[in-house]
Amino acid sequence: MLCDKCKKREATVHIKKVINGQREEMHLCEQCAKEEGELNFQTFSLDHLFSSLFQSPGEWKQSVEPALRCPVCGMTFQQFQKEGKF
Repeated sequence: MLCDKCKKREATVHIKKVINGQREEMHLCEQCAKEEGELNFQTFSLDHLFSSLFQSPGEWKQSVEPALRCPVCGMTFQQFQKEGKF
């Protein structure tokens, strides 16, 4: 399947969104997904996620950037730790 935006490269990122009951699907190549801001998770690897599960809370807190913030809702990592939910 070709990218919905550039129509040149193979779509490797598939996004489904439901906003106010309206469903939207996009099939993008990696380059177009980055340009659209749909790949904001590249700095947080699965290795980091799984290794952090086996650390104590103090170690985990130190291993994450202090200013880490969700690009969608704006919640900081410290707020997430305090509230425990998104």
